[in-house]
Amino acid sequence: LVVSRFLLINGDGKVLALDKMHWREDGSFAVKLPERLPPGRYKVVLAIFLDGNAVQPSTRILDVRVGTAGPPG
Repeated sequence: LVVSRFLLINGDGKVLALDKMHWREDGSFAVKLPERLPPGRYKVVLAIFLDGNAVQPSTRILDVRVGTAGPPG
């Protein structure tokens, strides 16, 4: 059993989106973020819950910058 979720958080810490990730045929996951996000910094928190493990899911945090040049930082 694989359950996957993501959170999109803006620079002020407000959760803008919570949804499931989509498992593709090639074994990768895809995330559909809201369209037309305002410029700024965001964090995308990814979590995969294997076999009902909600205590210590496999997680990653991605830093995303919208509307500005250069790497997040």
